[in-house]
Amino acid sequence: METVLNLLRQMLAGICRTVTEFPGTTLRRKNEPVMAVGISSAEAVSGAEYLGTTAEGENELYGMTVKAVFSLDIFAPGGEGTGAALCRSIFDQVLDCFKTRMASGLKITKITCGQLYYDTTASMYRLPCTLAADTFVYAVADESGQFVDFDLRGVTYSA
Repeated sequence: METVLNLLRQMLAGICRTVTEFPGTTLRRKNEPVMAVGISSAEAVSGAEYLGTTAEGENELYGMTVKAVFSLDIFAPGGEGTGAALCRSIFDQVLDCFKTRMASGLKITKITCGQLYYDTTASMYRLPCTLAADTFVYAVADESGQFVDFDLRGVTYSA
């Protein structure tokens, strides 16, 4: 799922500065908006289904559907007029982004916007949002039958 998270973050980077939630480093506050992208939940809704063998015929290929909910927390500096308006404007751009760009491998099922508020810890306005999507991941099983790793099927398309 980390691959999916990074693809989504890269896709949204054209709107404003994006970071993954809990990036492992201290973020320096800047006078620009930032969106923290994270995974709120992920649920495998099917078991690993046999899809056949790889093109070389050496390994077996399995796939499963995963329903995921991603958090898109938008932070914007400024006063009530500018910071709050900037958060709402960025959310509108997120909606537009998914109208004009497609992320193959992700089927977006729902985008929601929470209540805008002033986050005293960040000293910025914050608009919590979520994006629900269905993904299809696949895995290759090696000769011993062990899964090598699950990966997102498809890549992100950027216009």
